[in-house]
Amino acid sequence: MKKFILIIILFFLTLSATAQAKLLYNDREYRIAQITTIKGFLYDIAYNGLEKDKAPYWKPQFAKAIVWMDRVVKSKKVYKLEKIAKNGNDADVIKDATDMVIKVLRGDYSNISPDTALHAWVSYGKRVVAEYKRNKNKIYWKLELKPEKPKP
Repeated sequence: MKKFILIIILFFLTLSATAQAKLLYNDREYRIAQITTIKGFLYDIAYNGLEKDKAPYWKPQFAKAIVWMDRVVKSKKVYKLEKIAKNGNDADVIKDATDMVIKVLRGDYSNISPDTALHAWVSYGKRVVAEYKRNKNKIYWKLELKPEKPKP
């Protein structure tokens, strides 16, 4: 069990550094596995981890950050989170989510099983649908899960 956790942590922390990367944190590239995990983490926090009075504010913020991350990773420009994350902007939300995932996988929270959390976040992240649009004074957002595919 500890070896599995160590492997996951090493995998997450040893993202390759490359000039072709679109989204970097501490000069390490976000890969599909990390992006999926972050999406799942944000969904989990939005629907299972927030106090009811804070959820109406954070759910659209998380949707917006996921939309931003999806756009950035398809871009040709290189984005360095530690340089562009500022006081709650989309990059800051992704950076904070990344830091929290790393802490959980490292075992910093004794009440959270890293294996269980990672499994849930990856499962959610594969199914997350996020939308965020602002038109004049109206904001449209969506943060939900696609239905699970039935197992054969």
